[in-house]
Amino acid sequence: MNILFENKYYSDKKVLLEYVKDVHCKFPRIIGFLFMLIALLYIYLILFKMRSLRFVMAVLTIFIFIISLRLIFYHLVYLKNMKKSSLNLHNGQTPESILQFTESNIALKEGKISMEFEYNQIKKIKEYKLAYVLMIGKKQGLILKKDSFSIGTFEEFKKFITEKIK
Repeated sequence: MNILFENKYYSDKKVLLEYVKDVHCKFPRIIGFLFMLIALLYIYLILFKMRSLRFVMAVLTIFIFIISLRLIFYHLVYLKNMKKSSLNLHNGQTPESILQFTESNIALKEGKISMEFEYNQIKKIKEYKLAYVLMIGKKQGLILKKDSFSIGTFEEFKKFITEKIK
């Protein structure tokens, strides 16, 4: 098979963080921000309205504030666990990720693991500052680093993949 495009890179924290924030941790972060707004409302009530329930409201506010911070920064914990899992899978090493695109399929090689995908499996494309993700499921995607094409260019690839998934 003739390789039309190839993307090679080693896992990068910035690239993974973009992906994890949007794909895996979007909902918890939104809930965290909503809880933060509730905590701010409670602070307002404690200071200006409910003087009689001040202690109870203060404890509740602190509890909600701590939960909201945990949810807002959950992506950092998730990323740490994801990297730990990857290291366990690859015997403590960070392998090079290689995505190869032919006319008929996509080949992923990461360490000793290799998989093949067909273009019709791509459900959605997500573009970030550093990464381009081909979503093959709701929470699963093939991550390409924009500046890591060893065969072809990112601009050419974008046109190619858009045509392939129509």
